[in-house]
Amino acid sequence: MSTQPYRCEACDIETSFVAAGKYPEDDPKEATYGVTWRCPECGELSLDLCPTGPLAPTARSCLNCGKNRDPKKACPDCGMTEAETLAFLRIDDAKVRTLENAEAAFDQGLFRHGFAIVDSLLRRAPNVALWKAKGTQLQILKLPVAAAHAYEEALAIKPDPIVEIALAVARSDAGDAAAAEAIYDKLVDHDDAEVSAVAHANRGNLHEAKDDVDSAKRDYEAAIEREPGRIAHYQNLSCLFTKRKKWRDALEVVERGIAAMGEADATPLLLEKARAENELEDPEAAMATTDGILEKEPEHTRALYHRAWAQGLLGRLDEAKETLETLLDIDPTNKDGKRALAKIEAARANAKKKPWWKIW
Repeated sequence: MSTQPYRCEACDIETSFVAAGKYPEDDPKEATYGVTWRCPECGELSLDLCPTGPLAPTARSCLNCGKNRDPKKACPDCGMTEAETLAFLRIDDAKVRTLENAEAAFDQGLFRHGFAIVDSLLRRAPNVALWKAKGTQLQILKLPVAAAHAYEEALAIKPDPIVEIALAVARSDAGDAAAAEAIYDKLVDHDDAEVSAVAHANRGNLHEAKDDVDSAKRDYEAAIEREPGRIAHYQNLSCLFTKRKKWRDALEVVERGIAAMGEADATPLLLEKARAENELEDPEAAMATTDGILEKEPEHTRALYHRAWAQGLLGRLDEAKETLETLLDIDPTNKDGKRALAKIEAARANAKKKPWWKIW
């Protein structure tokens, strides 16, 4: 029921939270979401289907199902009285109803309990923090229409550019890219560098999705100019090029990012650097790049993958096989590692030896 941890019926023990999200995924009404739990003993997965509750809670809202009702009578939809609802949702003790407790509940996967706390507070004294908290959790559950409503309620109380950005993301996730872009258009010239940079970056994502490469590039470059210390801006611009197999352009971007941030803080960019170097058939450079990552993080599976790729390009197939076996010892389910190992083994079996094999 996601008001407390689910108990495995077979093992009679408390299960662990796994994930949560809109369920069913194709429901346009956003009426329910699912919370998945796993039994630590038998491994059985259980899905808890939960109603989203009231969108904008009032004194007449049923905190369980969200329907309007006479507070003195049982809810006509779910059949519970107010007292039964509070007890069922584990918020009958007023001391429980704090935003801090709601946040802790969300972290534990107890979304129904967390929303009940937030909604009980909202129907008495709405404020920005409560609406922001509700919007954030609804976005996590991939319920963007409901999340957008929560952010609009927060903005009606007090303007906040960060909340406006969250609203734009929700609008975009709900399929209204034009509404999202209109918000970003207003924020790209904001005095706050972070707000301006994020607005540029997010607007760039909208342009990229439309394959408007030039506009996306301008936005990503503007984001980097305004906030050169954020790794995501370099990743966005690099990804723009890697999707289109423009490896030299991608390499130039990640090298700029690494120079700006320093290698100690740039592992994601170093991984992209190694990939671009391999794609450009420069395995010696890729080996040096992966050496730098693996020196700090010896079990980094993606670095091991790129290292094996470079070894394959150099014709050092036995070493590539060993590297991939190490990767799969760390992560036996790694699909890329399995595919690469199969290709390496096929190349090793080939009687015709060449200086290098482009086997990826």
